[in-house]
Amino acid sequence: MPKPREDRRVTHTKAVLKKSLLELLLEKPITRITVTDVCRRADINRGTFYAHYVDPEDLLRQIESNMKEALTQALALFGNEEPEYVLPAVCNVLTSDKELCLVLFGDYGDKDFLHELVDMVRDSAIEYWRSVTPELSQSQLELLFTFCANGLAALIRDWARSSSRQVPEELGQMAARLIRACVECIQRNAAL
Repeated sequence: MPKPREDRRVTHTKAVLKKSLLELLLEKPITRITVTDVCRRADINRGTFYAHYVDPEDLLRQIESNMKEALTQALALFGNEEPEYVLPAVCNVLTSDKELCLVLFGDYGDKDFLHELVDMVRDSAIEYWRSVTPELSQSQLELLFTFCANGLAALIRDWARSSSRQVPEELGQMAARLIRACVECIQRNAAL
């Protein structure tokens, strides 16, 4: 059964609260952000905040949950495809909200959440690479994934911090080409 549509006023209120929390997270960690801080920034009273969330951490968890859901949907479309098909969609999800990217990859971002996002793609990426590079051991595949995941995170972080007008799909395509070149290099060296 489809979820009922949310009232436009509620949608607007939640968007303003989200924006306010993200702005605050650029300034200080979530543990130092109060409901009053968020409400003052959003110009919304505390009662309205509490009608939707328990505390700032609850609001952050909801923001993160929405991103995880979007990423899960994007990954489900591709299954165990080659990175050049999957990465543009992943980059599109991760970069759909530049302000959120700035927070996630910033000093006060939720590092555990970033690890959760990485873990969402770990198994499928390693399984794909195992199919195209059967000569690599599990530990080599894990190292390859760590290298590629951290490289992709750095690309997205730099994109979010810059004034680049690069389209997220282009970022994903570039990341896919870099990863493909890395895998091909490993395959050539393994054959020696």
